[in-house]
Amino acid sequence: MGIGATINVSKKLGVNTVSSTETEIVSTGEKFPKCTWFRYFREAQGSLMKEDILMQDNQNCVLLQKTIRIQIER
Repeated sequence: MGIGATINVSKKLGVNTVSSTETEIVSTGEKFPKCTWFRYFREAQGSLMKEDILMQDNQNCVLLQKTIRIQIER
């Protein structure tokens, strides 16, 4: 695929949120099915599969999601 973002989206959410952290989590949830579908598409095309990286700019959201991931893995 080369270098750069595979999927880069900026659009208005259909849900009202209270905080920027909540907005990041909602937008991640809305985009996740498309990212999953695209991963399956690349795999079907024979692309070498590597770990997909989700980039976010909200530090509170990143910490919250890491904490939840650690708790789920236990």
